[in-house]
Parts: sequence; C-alpha cells; structure tokens
Amino acid sequence: MYAIRVTSPDGHSSLQPFNGPVVTIGRLAENTVPIDGTGVSGRHCQFEIAGNVVTLTDRGSTNGTFINSVRLTQPVQVTEGVEVWVGSFKLELTTMHAGPVSNAAPVQAPPVATGPLLASASGDRQWRDMHGRMQRIAEKWDSAGRPTHLGLRRGELAAARRWLAAPEDRALPVTRVQRELIEASAAGASKALVKTIILAGVAFVVLAGGVAAAIMFWPESTPDPTPTAGADATGGGSTGDTGEDDDDDDDDDDDDDGGVRPPRPKPRLPGVEHTVIPEETFEDIARRYSVTTKEIANWNAISKDDPLSEGDVLKIDAPITSPLPQTMINYEVEPGEEAWSTLATRFNVSPTRLKAYNAAEFPDTPKAGNRIKVWIDPTPYRRSKDTREIPPIVARLDAIAKGNPNNGSLENGIQMPDSPNYIRRQPRRMWANAVLVSNLQRAIAAFRRDIAWEGELVLADISKKGGGHFRPHASHQAGRDIDIWLPTLRGVFKAKYLDEAGNKEWGRRPEPEEVDWFAAYGLIEALAETGAVHVVFLDKHLFDTVRRAGRGMGATEEEVEKIFKRNGGVLDHSAAHIHHIHVRFKCAKYEKPSCKNNSTVH
Repeated sequence: MYAIRVTSPDGHSSLQPFNGPVVTIGRLAENTVPIDGTGVSGRHCQFEIAGNVVTLTDRGSTNGTFINSVRLTQPVQVTEGVEVWVGSFKLELTTMHAGPVSNAAPVQAPPVATGPLLASASGDRQWRDMHGRMQRIAEKWDSAGRPTHLGLRRGELAAARRWLAAPEDRALPVTRVQRELIEASAAGASKALVKTIILAGVAFVVLAGGVAAAIMFWPESTPDPTPTAGADATGGGSTGDTGEDDDDDDDDDDDDDGGVRPPRPKPRLPGVEHTVIPEETFEDIARRYSVTTKEIANWNAISKDDPLSEGDVLKIDAPITSPLPQTMINYEVEPGEEAWSTLATRFNVSPTRLKAYNAAEFPDTPKAGNRIKVWIDPTPYRRSKDTREIPPIVARLDAIAKGNPNNGSLENGIQMPDSPNYIRRQPRRMWANAVLVSNLQRAIAAFRRDIAWEGELVLADISKKGGGHFRPHASHQAGRDIDIWLPTLRGVFKAKYLDEAGNKEWGRRPEPEEVDWFAAYGLIEALAETGAVHVVFLDKHLFDTVRRAGRGMGATEEEVEKIFKRNGGVLDHSAAHIHHIHVRFKCAKYEKPSCKNNSTVH
C-alpha cells in the first residue's frame, strides 16, 4: 500500500496513506492532505494511482511543484525515493509497512521561506491554543537573544508546566525552543528565589545587630540608581509580583573585595504610549516593552489587577525595548477558511483571541466574503547563523543596458528566471540586463538565508524585451529598474492579489499596515550589500518605520543610518512609493559609456 511521507520545514514528518485512487495536496481543508505554509496553493498538486503506477500532477499552483529542483510542466510518473517539493514541504512516495513508523530525520529545505507545521483538524483545542501562545512567546524570546526578562512569569510558568505535562496533539509537537523557554524560565525563577532568600538572610543579620558582618560582604560600589527591568519608577526595585529576574547577566564572578556584583542597569528608551487591543493583558504589554507590570501600573496610577479595555491608552515612560506598533488588518475570508481555527493558523494567532477581535460582528463562524479583524504583533527576526556562501549567479554578459532609465533601451535582454525564492507577477514585463538578473537573485538568496521570513516575495515590472518607453512608468526603459512589492505580514498575501483582485496594471499591492517592516529592512539591507544597487526608492514618510525596524533587528543607530542615500547608502525618497520599493541597479563597467547612472526619474 502506498503512502506519502510529508516532512515539514522543522523536520517533523507524517505518513498519509492512499485511501483512494487520488490524493490531493494543498492549503485548503478540502484536500486529502491539507498543508499550510509558504508557497502552498489552496489546490496545489495531486498523486493518482493506477495499478502500480503513481502519477504526480500540478493543479495550477502559483509557485509550482518541484522534483529535484525542476518545476513540473506536465504530469509525471513518480517512484519511491523521489523528492517532491511543495513550497517548503518535502513529499516522498513510500510503501506502508506493518509496525510503528519512525520519524524522518530533519531535512534541508530548498531556498524558500519556512512555513508552519501540518494543519491539524483534531486534538484538544485548549492544548493547541496554549501551544500557539507558547510558540509566539518562545520565538520572541529566541529572536531577542533569549534574555531573562522575556521569559515566562511565575503564573505563566506554572501554566506552561501543566501544558507540557498534558498529552500532546501529535500533529503539533512541542518544539525545541518551547521546551528551552520553559526550562530557562524555571531556572530563572529558581535564581530569583535564591536571591530572595539571600536578601532575607542579610535583612535578618542586620536586624539581629550583625551590621559589621553584613558590611563585610556588601560591595564597595553603589549600584546605579537608574531603574532596571526589575525596579519601578519610584526606585522600589521589587519584582515579586511578576517573578522576573532583573539581571540577565549570568557572570557570577565576585568583585575584587569578595563582594557580590550589583546588577547592571538596562538602558531605557524614550517613553511611548500603548493602545490596548482586544484580549491584551498587563503581562502581554510588559513583555512587549521588557518592563514589569508594576512599572506600568505606577506610570499610569492604576492597579495591575484593574481590567483593561480595548482602546485604553497606557503610558510606558521608560521602555527597555520599543517594538513596532501592533497593526490591525481587515481580511476577507476565502471559501474553505470559515473555521476560526483555520484562520488562526493562517495568521499564527490564538483562535480565542481571533474570535474576541470579531465577537461583535461575528458571534459565530464567519462566512466566505466576510471581512474580519486581525491584530498582528510584528516580531523582529533573529538573524540566521548560516554562513554558507551564496554561489555565483552568472548571467549572459551580452544583456546590456543603454542610455538612461527614463530614456534608454535594452540589448539582448534576459527574462527574469523563475525561482522558488520569489513570484514573478507578469514575466512578459520582466526583461533585464545581466547586472540586475545576477545581483537581484544573489540578494534575494542572501535575504532568504539570513532572515526567517515566511512570506511570498513578489517581483513586478522591469522592462520590455527591448527596453524603451514602458507604460505606465516614466523609467524602466533599460532593464535596470525593478518594482518589488513590500514583504507582508504572515497571512496577508493571496495569490489572487497578483491580478484579478487588484488594479489591472499594479495588482493588489500591500498597504503599509500589512507590511512586515522587519523583513523589508532585511531585504533593503541585502540589496545594499551587493554593491550593485544605485538606489532604492521608498516614500520618506515610511523612513522612521524602517529605522525602528532596523533597530528592532539589532542594528545600531549608525548601521541603520548607513542604508540611506544621503549617508552613502541606497534608500532614497520617492513620493507614493508606499506599496513597493523601486530598485535601480548600477551600470556595469563594460556597459559604459553608453549606460548612464545619472537619471533621477522614478
């Protein structure tokens, strides 16, 4: 009996037996094997068995079905051992054997963004909701470098331990980073308890009259009075209400005099105002800004036990971190997505919270065509430690740009090749010179390697085959200019946005609130690092958002400013470029003097 082994991007695998002559694969729940992830279409592909022959057919998917890096263009016969790639999922035909089936070893996905686990239609919903919450907390903790102050508080830690001890929904295994978060939080709680006991002991010695003994072991230096993550704005310094460990420095070396080193104060940022969203708690807000719930209560003259309501504005007077604002998008429900759990999986949010966001308009289940509210908390990406070199990408050097971008032509143009790393919106409008083809592919490959963004990157207009005037653009005439849609937050993109759901010329491009600005910063940075980009155009009203995203990704103020054109970088202003970036590549030496870099027309 045949089966399909489906391996998700994190290496978790599952066997799906043939229960009929046809097995369909895709994102929609109607499929025999529903999988939800980057690059997976609603009805992606199918396996059909006739006797001992199994045929694989692509069902018109947007991003294609690949065998050994070759995209299917017609039905093909497949045998055991052949690797089929659907987005970032690996599918293999295999034979079912009696007895237990062991999980496959983790695999290296092709250079596309990684997606979530296999969609699950069973299991305890409360356990799965907690799984989603733990994963979001764990990913934020991990991406920030695993600081103590982003670990679980005491109440959350107790709930997490109960969740961990419960039977697992096998389609959603406990991840390594979830376990490590719980273990690290438990260790931090123990460390905090030891510190409390030590301080209590010191207090007892002082009260008993042993002042000299207490002074002997106290550091000579006085800690900086600046409030830390564990101190309230009045200098109280108590964190017993949250169980936080204020000092995430694990260096326990003593001072020269044998004393205990005081905790290092954490730098504070300018104050901000936070608008409460549905279902948000004091703990959620404290974690966003790396402060304590007691500090928030003191800054706003309220009790941390007071209920919060949607729209409440809280002052965060001295945050340690300053994340991008949470953003609300309006999403049109598609056929097959009517279940809250399906929508929650799409956006990686809790079904309970998603229902709460929409309780007034949709007390029950939404219907296809309804527009629901989804609140998304953008999270910075932790840069990959993958240091592998991007292999050289060589294009025909006879593809030459001539003249200016706004008054030029293209000789022997190259059509931008297909790739699982991106989507070509309209290939017939994507002819380029060698510089653009080779360096753009290299930049996108580096972006995919370094930033764990899971979305679809849409490449749009470059030039006509021979260049020249290219409506509706003023430039794009020499094969050196390309429009790239700004990368979107998880769940926003739909394949139909490429054409039928938007403007005939532009498609349905993302709105600024739908953009994943952390990914956008990573993409601009990758383009700049090629050294082949002349300029990247974006509306200046979005520059501050780019700056904040860069800082959130760990870049220094100096590093962030270096990406701007006025500081020797590439990012420059062009009005109304709020849905996409316009990237212009430099002329190659062998294209000069006929190729000109001096045009400022966008």
